Amino acid sequence: MAINKPDSWIRHLAPAGSRQRRILGPIWNEIKYLRQNGASASIHRLVVSIRNALRQLRHPKGIFSLQYSLEDNSSVILYTDQPHLFPSYQPQKRLSAVQAPRQPVSLIATTYNEKGSAEAWLEGLMAQTRFPEEVIIVDGGSSDGTLELLLDFSKRSPISIKVISEPKANIAKGRNIAIEQAGFEVILATDFGCRPHPDWVEKIALPFNDDPRTQVVAGWFHPLENGQSSHRLGWAVLEVVDPQTLLPSSRSIAFTKEAWRKVRGYPEWLTLTGEDTYFAAELKRCCAHWAFVPDAVVDWPAPANPGEYWRKIYNWSIGDGESGAFTQWYWWSLVRVGSVALVTLPAASVALVGWVAGLITLITAL
Repeated sequence: MAINKPDSWIRHLAPAGSRQRRILGPIWNEIKYLRQNGASASIHRLVVSIRNALRQLRHPKGIFSLQYSLEDNSSVILYTDQPHLFPSYQPQKRLSAVQAPRQPVSLIATTYNEKGSAEAWLEGLMAQTRFPEEVIIVDGGSSDGTLELLLDFSKRSPISIKVISEPKANIAKGRNIAIEQAGFEVILATDFGCRPHPDWVEKIALPFNDDPRTQVVAGWFHPLENGQSSHRLGWAVLEVVDPQTLLPSSRSIAFTKEAWRKVRGYPEWLTLTGEDTYFAAELKRCCAHWAFVPDAVVDWPAPANPGEYWRKIYNWSIGDGESGAFTQWYWWSLVRVGSVALVTLPAASVALVGWVAGLITLITAL
């Protein structure tokens, strides 16, 4: 039987529900629309479809839509003696103007196979212009001599240092154990591998002396590559951050035990990384009285080569995926990579075909 009608033709070539229909159906519908309404209407319809598709790309899909929703209920006071930093930000106070009784503080940290950096960290601690009243370190089961080094140092230290061995504890659990054992209300936190500037303890603790309502204090960190300050790999730049929205790293942070209890501590359910991001986000949600002290600085040894950099990013990405933090960033990365692929892969395919054809021509001509 002859098939004269186009709709009959498409039904014959691509039956309803078939894979062919899913491919050819929309194409044929566009052809029919063009024949019925003219080229201008068809072009307008195409532009609207493209615009709607681009709008949809702005909304994360699938697992990328399962994101932690940041809720900022904080008010941040800036404490600094650097007038060129954030000159228009308010409220702002001078660090050197704080003249209040000193509150006792506990410094906490975690370790795991950190023998190579432990001595430098302890030297940085001993160089502080103000010592914390106590230091609590939780070791996650080091096998390189870190635990023995710390225990030996604690016996001859002028500061009270308590070293706790907790094999297989992840970073979050180690921090929580240290905070539970802390004897003072104000907790300072940093990481082994980092080197605190000599005035770090003194400056990050000052807002608690100035205002008893202070719950959280964000410090700052300088990324170093081979001992030199660097932003080559896109690390945060102090001059462009917003003191109000900054989520501090636990490389340089202070908070009260009451604030820690409010957010139920660091999230031990995370496998390895991302615990400080989630913890800071919860502090933003639950704690109103914040301070930012950009003068309270620790030096952080950033990855020194591409291999270390990508391993670090990989581990951070796992933590972000488990907590749901910043999944929209990963969605935009996917969109960008997909867009580049759509543009470059066809061109690369054409180039490859041309190269193969040229090679065949060359071979046959020899």
